[in-house]
Amino acid sequence: MKRTITVTEGLNELKLYDSKIEKAINNLKLIGAKKKSVDKVGVVNVEKFVADAKAAHQSIMDLIRNRNALKAAIVKSNAITYLEIGDQKMTVAEAIERKNSIQYEKELLLAMKAQYGSATVTVNKENAKVDNKVDELILTLVGRDTTKKLDKDEQAAVEVPYRAKNEWELVDPLNLFDLMTKLEADIDTFESQVDGKLSLCNATTFIELDF
Repeated sequence: MKRTITVTEGLNELKLYDSKIEKAINNLKLIGAKKKSVDKVGVVNVEKFVADAKAAHQSIMDLIRNRNALKAAIVKSNAITYLEIGDQKMTVAEAIERKNSIQYEKELLLAMKAQYGSATVTVNKENAKVDNKVDELILTLVGRDTTKKLDKDEQAAVEVPYRAKNEWELVDPLNLFDLMTKLEADIDTFESQVDGKLSLCNATTFIELDF
């Protein structure tokens, strides 16, 4: 029997199949044991036991076959159906995969922030030491005479070479601040939209089944 349903209906039906299969397997009785002289397996007539076992096995196989066909139809649909999240166009399958694995991007973002923060603190800390040392050098040249001041050229002659030799800087080949800002915005946009976009897409996308 051919029929057409939405992906949303298919997903709900898939859960129902999973529940039915689990229940059927738990209640399954395919083999028994009896005394040769008795025509019963427990309290059940042998003929009925045989018929029930065959029917139960066939029922479970039918459930599994239909469940797998339904799952395959959903997977196929997800691979060819597109949606837009933020400014990115992707298949439903890609959106689902990113949703399931976005934790890696979050961990990367945390590592970026930690390293950027650590490197920035180090540079600022070391350069603060340089600032203090420059002040000390200038004070040494001025001596105890608080009224004496170095002119710009005299101060530069002391300060510029010292800073050039001792100042710290970031080694930032990736422009990390912009990179992590973009990644964070991308993650936020994706997570804020993905569930709604998937729900809408699943409710308006149809699959064909032959059972």
